[in-house]
Amino acid sequence: MKAGTSAACRPCQYCGGRVELACYLASMLLLPFLLFSALAQPASLSEVERQRCPSGAIAIQQPCTLPLQVSPVAGTALLRSSESVWWLQGDRLTLIGRASDDSYGFICCVFQFPLEPLGKSGLVGVTVRVPRLDEALIDVSLPRRSGASPPAIVRGPLAPHPAPEAKPLRGTISVVDLDSAALGERRSLFIYVPPDIAPGTRLPVIYMADAVTHGYAPILEAAISAGRARPAIIVGISSARGEGTGCVPSLTACTRRNLEYNSGANVGGSGNGSPFHRHLRFVADEVLSYVERNYPASTRREDRIAAGHSSGAVWAFSAAARRPEVFGSVIALSAGGRESVEDAAMVDRVRIYAGAGTFEPYYLAASRARAELARRRLGADVRFREIVSGHSITMWSVMFAEAVEWLLSPSPT
Repeated sequence: MKAGTSAACRPCQYCGGRVELACYLASMLLLPFLLFSALAQPASLSEVERQRCPSGAIAIQQPCTLPLQVSPVAGTALLRSSESVWWLQGDRLTLIGRASDDSYGFICCVFQFPLEPLGKSGLVGVTVRVPRLDEALIDVSLPRRSGASPPAIVRGPLAPHPAPEAKPLRGTISVVDLDSAALGERRSLFIYVPPDIAPGTRLPVIYMADAVTHGYAPILEAAISAGRARPAIIVGISSARGEGTGCVPSLTACTRRNLEYNSGANVGGSGNGSPFHRHLRFVADEVLSYVERNYPASTRREDRIAAGHSSGAVWAFSAAARRPEVFGSVIALSAGGRESVEDAAMVDRVRIYAGAGTFEPYYLAASRARAELARRRLGADVRFREIVSGHSITMWSVMFAEAVEWLLSPSPT
């Protein structure tokens, strides 16, 4: 049996810690979906029963729940002063924690299963049966409306090792507010430059959706310090906030971010006046121009990498397809959006690292389809990675480390 605990974090913000990055991503990328799930699927015993594992020792393909067999007394003793506690037993993961009016009522984030009350103790919990648990990389927490708690990381004995990180960070991260003619508004850039760069050096640049520089810069710097990757710059580009208009009718949520990142989300397509096209002009023309004038950034197509996760990964694929003269490589982690998969068939002379998790079947299928379409293109060099995990910063960090070590390898591969 293996156990661990987690505690609450402060509200989301842009800052240097991994906890704050996890909070930011959970609130921006995950919690809107989870809140929708909570509203659509009340946390009642009838809903829990619908997700129960099959009886007996029948093998399972996807996670499912088992009856929670923890008494209120035992739960209280296990928790002590912690917010939550988890443990493994065979192929079972159990999490218990403290309920409150601030709770969403389900486990987050690789799994979204309703929690069961432990009598009248004020405690809740869930037991999940997990296929391939020995290979699994899972984050678990109790999401709160006031800010997501940092995930407890459950790592099976055969799961990928954590991505090494540089602590403290020796490179610099600067914040630039750039006025965009294409967007008609100001957007922030979070620009990481590694240390010890000789004068006159021009570095590869990772242009990354969603401004997550603070989370990925320590991983890149660790790879550089260990000689596994060439020095490179990260330009994190802040995403649009707020609701949008002009989404295709089939979408359940219409956000400005989705319109800018997903070419297939725009009513009437992704022509010159669409949010998608205006955002692509902003990045490919305005952001690149600013970075290459003011930082030691390479101007070679081969040294420009479009990168992102979730909808940001959809954008990375599309950016390389729509502006082939600009981007020579792609890092696409958990790319959804099947309606724009055809962009992957347009890439040419591009190196692509793509990946997704076993427990995010929609993203896994879409990511695999993109990778296969791109692989058929003449001159496309594709690596695809599946990890027994879900839509999670924990998994993306592992994949990002692998991607930069391949795309920025100090020696030809």
